Amino acid sequence: MRAQLDSRVPVAVVVGALAVLVGPLTACRDSGAGVSSTRDAGPDAVDAADARPTFDADCTEGGSGSALCPIATCGYLKSVATLGLTETAQSGADRLCNQGRSCVAVEVSAAGDAISLTCVAPRAGGLDYGMPCSTDSTSAQRCKDDSLCVEPPGTPGGARFCTQLCRIDADCPASSACLEYRHPLPNNSYALVGQCTPRDKLMGTICAAERECAAGQGCLRAGERTLVRTCQAMSGARSLGDGCTAPAQCRSGECYDREFRVGSSGTRAFCSGPCMRTSECGPDQRCVAKVLGNNGTISDPLDDVVVGYCRSLFASPLAAACQNDTACQTAGRGGDTCHPTYGICYKAAAVIGAACSNDDGCGLGGACALGPTFAGGSCVLEGCAPGGASAGDLCPGAQAVCSQRASDEPLYRCYEGCTTQGGCARNAQGYFCAAAKDGQPISICLSR
Repeated sequence: MRAQLDSRVPVAVVVGALAVLVGPLTACRDSGAGVSSTRDAGPDAVDAADARPTFDADCTEGGSGSALCPIATCGYLKSVATLGLTETAQSGADRLCNQGRSCVAVEVSAAGDAISLTCVAPRAGGLDYGMPCSTDSTSAQRCKDDSLCVEPPGTPGGARFCTQLCRIDADCPASSACLEYRHPLPNNSYALVGQCTPRDKLMGTICAAERECAAGQGCLRAGERTLVRTCQAMSGARSLGDGCTAPAQCRSGECYDREFRVGSSGTRAFCSGPCMRTSECGPDQRCVAKVLGNNGTISDPLDDVVVGYCRSLFASPLAAACQNDTACQTAGRGGDTCHPTYGICYKAAAVIGAACSNDDGCGLGGACALGPTFAGGSCVLEGCAPGGASAGDLCPGAQAVCSQRASDEPLYRCYEGCTTQGGCARNAQGYFCAAAKDGQPISICLSR
């Protein structure tokens, strides 16, 4: 695994049929040039309930910087047929709009191969998220926009409800999942629009780990934009951590080696899948964070789909395994010990918070965090759980604590713990006791 950067960096992961993205991320919004509306135009086509408020501010190009000016666009969603191999469709969310406007997917490009997501003023009296709805112009059960009245996933003809657009679960109200819904396009393709869905409308039993599902089922994500998992029937019979040579052998449908290459006869691979803590994985795996999608933006980590995944401790392929301690010591990566079973190098005496320049310079399964808040590198360990009862969920060493900074979500990490400003072992190197998140008491060691 690459060194863990303080600001999250995408890491290549091949996850079944998922399109995994790699590279720097940057927020961008397409202007939507060449986009025409699918709505009927003209004053006679708008009923009284559709009346939208207007604004008197100067919102021309010269005056568009005014806070009174409504934001016009909230994303640019390409057809699945035009997405590149490493592209993610760019969905939107209400939080990208202002003035209480809703992000909607109705403006189709002239070529019919994309949707410009737009911010519109909500219909007066429009129903809130989750409410039963109708698109009938005579109905009293209309959403803030008719495009937001949808059927539950997998249930054609089911009772419609009011949704809202999303990029990740955090864009949705509590107890919801961000799922993708097909939006047909005139070029005989479709776009996948992220839309919030109440958990009680999901198909299958919601689960936190594979062991909660029946035999023949895996605990899989309900969609590519959500962390919510449900028990789903799979053809494979092997559990997380079991050896495999093909994805179809696993209940999770995913088989990877240590570098997240799809399992084959030439690799040492094991059944893998989503996790929130190491105890959900096999005994020879750790739960680590992976960026699976960046929502088509280049540097906006707030809309990334970041998921915990079970990562093998075994070196792969076999030829990559270390043979002895000397090999680790001469490699120049900070390791001094070769694990006799896993064939990976690590530093036997390294503790959480120790200086490092590479993962090999940390304890077994640990990672070297780098960046402005980790001067000289700092050994951390992903996949712990506060108050965890399983050995895999506990942090090693008396000074280590399980905590979560915003950049760690959705997982927790082991950091050097502290309670006073001078309580960090590397105080002389500029490390001080800090709060993991705003408003919390000081508890972990970070550098200035």
